[in-house]
Amino acid sequence: MGGGVTDVQRSAGDGQAPLHAMQAPPRPKRQRDGVLIGAVGLLLLIGILAVFTASDSAALQGHLMWSAVGIAAAGVVATVGDYRLIQRWSPLLFIGLIGLLVLVLLVGQEVNGSTRWLFGGSVQPGELAKLVVVIYIADWLSGRPHEIRQFAVGLVPFIVLVSLVCGLIILQPNFSTAILVLGIASAMLVAAGARIDQMLMSGSIAVVVLTGALIMADYRVSRVLGFLNAGGMADGANWQPNLVQGAVLRGGWFGVGLGNGQYKHFMPLATGATDAVFAVIGEETGVLGCLLVVALFACVAWRGMRIARGAPDPFAKLAALGVTWWIVSQAFVHMAVVTRLIPFTGVPLPFISSGGSSLTTTLVGVGLLVAISQRVDPAKVTPYGLVDFRWWNRRSRVSRAYRARRAGLAG
Repeated sequence: MGGGVTDVQRSAGDGQAPLHAMQAPPRPKRQRDGVLIGAVGLLLLIGILAVFTASDSAALQGHLMWSAVGIAAAGVVATVGDYRLIQRWSPLLFIGLIGLLVLVLLVGQEVNGSTRWLFGGSVQPGELAKLVVVIYIADWLSGRPHEIRQFAVGLVPFIVLVSLVCGLIILQPNFSTAILVLGIASAMLVAAGARIDQMLMSGSIAVVVLTGALIMADYRVSRVLGFLNAGGMADGANWQPNLVQGAVLRGGWFGVGLGNGQYKHFMPLATGATDAVFAVIGEETGVLGCLLVVALFACVAWRGMRIARGAPDPFAKLAALGVTWWIVSQAFVHMAVVTRLIPFTGVPLPFISSGGSSLTTTLVGVGLLVAISQRVDPAKVTPYGLVDFRWWNRRSRVSRAYRARRAGLAG
C-alpha cells in the first residue's frame, strides 16, 4: 500500500524527465481564495441559525464548539507549512483510518442498531474516511500516471484499496457513507485518466455488490420500496420522507419565519438538525432560503474546480477535485433526500448539519483547498474554472529535443 510519488526513471527513448523533476518546488504563495472562504463562512452562519432553531441549547453549544475546532484545524492546514507535508503522511493516515474502522466495529458505541462512534460518540471514523481517502487516493494516483490505465497494476489495486474502506464502513452499517466514499474515489480515478471501458466494468461489479448489500438489510429495502410507492406506504417507510417533504412545501416562497417551523416538533432533535436540516431551512425561510444555500454550494463547486484547474502538480489537482466532489455530492444527496428525489438516508449537509466529525473533517478539507489555492498558476485558471484533468494522457510523449526543434529552439 505504498503512497507517495516515486522516483520514476527516464523512459527508454523518449527522454521524459523523472516525475519528481516535473514536480518542481512549489510556486510562491499567492492570496488565499477569498470567494471560497466567504461562501463557506456564510454556510457556517446559516448552519448556526438552522441548528439554533431546530435543536436545544445543548446541541447548539456542541455545534458551536465543533465549528470552532473545525475552523481552527482548517486554519492550521491552510496557513502552516506546505500541503505536500500532508501528502507525505498519506500512507500513515490511511493505515490509521483502517485501524479506526476496525476498532469501531470491535468497541464502538452502538446507536439505533449502528456501530459508528468512538470515544463516547465524539468521533465517527466513517466521516474521517472521506478526507483520508481523498488525500491517500490523490497521492496514490499521482504516483502512477501510466499504471492507472493498466488493469493488473492499476485498476485492481485501486479496487482493493477502496473496497477495503467501503466494506468496513458497510459493516457498521453505514451504507450512504460507503456510497459517497466510492463515488469520491471513482471521480478521482476518472479525472486521473482511467480507461472508460475498465470503469464501466468495475462499475458494473460495484452495482452488483452494492445491490446485494442493500437487499441484505430489511430497512434499506423498505426505504427503497417506500420511495417507489410513495402513496401506498404513507404510514410506514414513507412517514419520515413525507414529513420532510411537507415541511419544505409548507414554507412556500418566503417561509414561515425563523423559529416558527412545525417539522422539528415531530422529529427527534438529532434528525431535524442533522439528517434533514435542509427541511428546516425550507420550512422557515422558504424557496428563497433554499436557493441561497444551493447558490453557496454552487460557488464552492466553482472555486474548487478553479483551484483544481490551476493547481501546480498532480497531487494538488486530484486532492482539490476530491474535496470539491466530496462536498458538492454530499450536499446534493442531502437536498435530494429532502426533496424526495432519492430514497431517504441519513447524510449531513456540509457546514450546516449539527455534528462533530462531519463538520470538522469537512472544514479541514476546505483548509486543504485554501492551501492549494495559494499555489495556483493564474495562467491555467479560466474565468469559469473549467477543468481538463487528463494532463498526462493527452500529451504527446516525445523527447525534449524534438519539442525544442518544433519550437524553433534547436537546430
